[in-house]
Amino acid sequence: MIFCQTPRRKRPARELEFYPVEIHFGGETQSFHVGLGSVAVPGNLAGVFAVQEQLGRLPLSVVAEPALQCAEQGFQVTNYQSFCFRLLEPILLAKAESRAIYAPKGQRLQAGDTCVMKDFAASLRYLIEAGVEEFYHGEMARRLVADCQAQGGQLTREDLANYRVIIRKPLKFSYQHHQLLTNPPPSSGGTLMAFSLQLLKVIALRECSWGSASHLNVLAEVMRLTNQARKHYDGRLYQGDIGDTFLSESSLQWGQQRSPTNGAVPPTSASLMERVMGRA
Repeated sequence: MIFCQTPRRKRPARELEFYPVEIHFGGETQSFHVGLGSVAVPGNLAGVFAVQEQLGRLPLSVVAEPALQCAEQGFQVTNYQSFCFRLLEPILLAKAESRAIYAPKGQRLQAGDTCVMKDFAASLRYLIEAGVEEFYHGEMARRLVADCQAQGGQLTREDLANYRVIIRKPLKFSYQHHQLLTNPPPSSGGTLMAFSLQLLKVIALRECSWGSASHLNVLAEVMRLTNQARKHYDGRLYQGDIGDTFLSESSLQWGQQRSPTNGAVPPTSASLMERVMGRA
């Protein structure tokens, strides 16, 4: 996983272009903040170039050519992409530059329409020729920082110049006779996914009919517990062995419990948390 890096110094809030938008996820609405004040140091370019350099066999110009052709000539918007465009419309259409991509004729692109990203293609071609350092130290960096400083952003040349790619060993764990590799700390997602599967590992989930009340009840309990456990995890993201420590704490003693299909009601999240954190 490739992460961005937040700016080292914060400008006064009154100077920032930083405001909330509401994204509607069906039955739920969530606020996100947009504007140049929300921009962090992009890590994807440095990460992709680093992976290509270490593991790639073909020149990056060859690897990127299909994406460049799609961006230059356009690609047909799929149903799923159309759904994402609708979901993210308040973000995608917030700026004239992005409206030119996602609503070129004044209306948001729909499934079957053609989406063209010529500026993206030109930028990527330039970076392939000049090298990714151009983005973090060169003219691109200068222009990005100039826009941020003039229009309410926080990025500085120092922020871009100090970005580093850190390569970590993946988090490894087993589930149902399979070995899984996922994101290690300080990313919380991989460890929490392993945490959830550790909980499910000791439940005879296969005995539950797919989509039945007992099946959904178990999944809901595990998701609620994982969300609670996150509070204990997030504050220790940079602890040296947090992944192994956290997962060892999550060893549940559900072996003696009856399967939910046999009439047992899964314990409450609170009681599960007590067991997980060794309090019961």
